[in-house]
Amino acid sequence: MTNKCTCGRSPTGNCVGWHKLSEEDYKKKKEHLDNKNNK
Repeated sequence: MTNKCTCGRSPTGNCVGWHKLSEEDYKKKKEHLDNKNNK
C-alpha cells in the first residue's frame, strides 16, 4: 500500500521518499525525471 504524498515533491502523487532529500538532491532528481519524460 502506497501512502499519499503530503510534502508535494512526489511526481506520482504517492510517497516515493523524496521528502527525505535535501533541496539540492531533490532538484537533481526532479531535473533528471523531467529530462527523461521529455525524450
